[in-house]
Amino acid sequence: MKLFYRISIFINIVFACYILVKGSELLTKDLIGAKDVRNAQQSYYKKQSADLEKLDDTLFGEETGSVDENSVPTDGAVQEGTAPDVDEKTAQAAASMQTLTCDTEYEVTVYDEIQQTENSRMETLPASFIGKDRRQVEKLIEDYEKSPSLKDQEEGFVSMSLESFSTEKISVRKVIATSLYYACIVAEDGYLTVYDGNRRQVILYTDIPVFSLPQAMQEEVMDGKYIQTEEELYNLLESYSS
Repeated sequence: MKLFYRISIFINIVFACYILVKGSELLTKDLIGAKDVRNAQQSYYKKQSADLEKLDDTLFGEETGSVDENSVPTDGAVQEGTAPDVDEKTAQAAASMQTLTCDTEYEVTVYDEIQQTENSRMETLPASFIGKDRRQVEKLIEDYEKSPSLKDQEEGFVSMSLESFSTEKISVRKVIATSLYYACIVAEDGYLTVYDGNRRQVILYTDIPVFSLPQAMQEEVMDGKYIQTEEELYNLLESYSS
């Protein structure tokens, strides 16, 4: 019995040692595995950090990851680059919505490029302007320049432009070129014809034949004889016909 008891105790001791050894091996493997996992995680985090730094360098052009101040617009630059554009578009949109009425004031400024004088006067708004917006009025003025009124032609009309536009008042500018002379007598189809001082409009067709004039007068009217006043014109025509 004592021998059996001793053998049993020995077997238990050996088994306990075996369990301790195996447990130690398993614990060591677990520790090594955990360490490997931590190392792997640290490597992964380092790689991610390096990739982020490279991305910063690519975006901002600096190895340190700092932003280039010249590449970022300042508040002033944004305001200067965008605000005027917005204001201009807003103004254009507002102007396009404005139309003229029968109560709109109409100011006409006339500049004489020969006399170098300028005068302004208030006139009745043309009926064709009523109900029109700025672009439509500009188109009407453009058409008028191609075919001005007889009165404007007699005054030496050159051009017309829109100076300002609002529902309350518009201003236009006419440029004329009046002559320093009242009239010009020329020979046409064998007879004397009287033009205005700019030789644009006919004032009078006469039945005075050119050949009836003295030779010196014939030469004058061939090139055009300019007259200073209306009185001088009729005195000269009377002398030619007598």
